[in-house]
Amino acid sequence: SLLQPPLCCHAMRDVAGLALGVAIGAAAAAFLLPAFAPAFAAPDRRTLYVVPGGGLQEDGSVPRHVKARLDKAKAGLDRDKSALVAVLSAGTPHKPGPPDPQRPGFVMREAEAEARYLLAAGVAPERILEEALSLDTVGNAFVLRTLHTDPEPDLRRLVVITNRWHMERVRAIFSHVFSISPPQLRYELEFDSDIEDGLPQEVVAVRSEREQQSATAFRTTAAKTPTLALLHRFMFSEHMAYAAARHTVEQVAVDPVVLKSY
Repeated sequence: SLLQPPLCCHAMRDVAGLALGVAIGAAAAAFLLPAFAPAFAAPDRRTLYVVPGGGLQEDGSVPRHVKARLDKAKAGLDRDKSALVAVLSAGTPHKPGPPDPQRPGFVMREAEAEARYLLAAGVAPERILEEALSLDTVGNAFVLRTLHTDPEPDLRRLVVITNRWHMERVRAIFSHVFSISPPQLRYELEFDSDIEDGLPQEVVAVRSEREQQSATAFRTTAAKTPTLALLHRFMFSEHMAYAAARHTVEQVAVDPVVLKSY
């Protein structure tokens, strides 16, 4: 019984020390938290303007129909100072990429040319997301989601901008890619084709027919790819822009008139 008081005293000292430590920690947190609070705050939902790939000129510059998309995105950025823009595509499997006028020996990629166009128009570089990996519209959507938007919880509202002759397939593809599982991610998509065609009418007519055929074919693809995993499997085993099997088959030439839109 003579040992009990010291133990009680030790316990009281331990409790007091713990309380003091908690108090000091709380005070330090109160002092430091304001400086770090923005980094841990729940992000606001921002608008991401999305410009699908549309080809390049032989000199590596952006063609007129893509400029129309970029100009519409720039107008959106001017209205909403928190918005970002994503420029998509490495190129196309239908023709070789042009040389990069700023880097001798390198090939110009579409997203790079589009980013330079926006930078020259006054868009701050931190507001531009480049996706310079994909080779077609399906790849545009898939890589945009997996590379840029899924990892960023504030990028859930997308405004996809393209020309009228391209919109049916773009709407079908982006609506599918951004709605399939994982289901915990909820995207809000808008589509804007209120821009000029930017191509000669004979090119628009031929390209529109090709787009309708591709949109019809994509419905079959959508039906068998209800998850990102299955879409990934399809792209790299069956899609002839990405599957290694493309190296074992002869590539089909594209109508020269249609190539003017790529």
